[in-house]
Amino acid sequence: MGIRHETSSPYSPHQNGTAERQWRTLFEMGRCLLIDKGLPKFLWTYAVQTAAHIRNRCFNNRIKQTPYHMLTGNQPDLSKMGIFGSECYAYKHDPKKLDSRCEKGIFVGYDKNSPAYLVYHANSGKVSKNRLVKFCKKRGIEKQTQTDVLDDEVELFPQQYTCGESSGDVMFLKTIMEVRQMCLKEK
Repeated sequence: MGIRHETSSPYSPHQNGTAERQWRTLFEMGRCLLIDKGLPKFLWTYAVQTAAHIRNRCFNNRIKQTPYHMLTGNQPDLSKMGIFGSECYAYKHDPKKLDSRCEKGIFVGYDKNSPAYLVYHANSGKVSKNRLVKFCKKRGIEKQTQTDVLDDEVELFPQQYTCGESSGDVMFLKTIMEVRQMCLKEK
């Protein structure tokens, strides 16, 4: 027995569907992480690595445990996980006497070879490894979005409810929606 190495034909991803599907899932997660926080595309490798880190610590129904636990035999420590793209402060390695002891950055992942965090510093454009990082729980990176302007004539709620009107919950929700609609009309 043992492990047998097999290769697939060039430009034939359908021959290795399982692995290709896993890659697709990781890339989709990475893309969502970047878009959600409005981070630049060149940080995509960190986003995909973080997606893999998160996925390995999530419960898998097929194996009835986390992949991390299956590989190491230890439960993952979720208390040390940060929110990708969140604002953080990383302690400087060699600060001068009168300089600040930490530098503002953006959390972009975990180091593979040590228990350190990866922090992107927008002012220098570099990613550093830092063990001592303080996360800002209340604030994230402000993403620039376009806001849509609603016209006064736009109908926000439907006027008629046709399905399940006999249910008490539906009647309660209908009343709440009618009250909200009246409040919006008053404004």
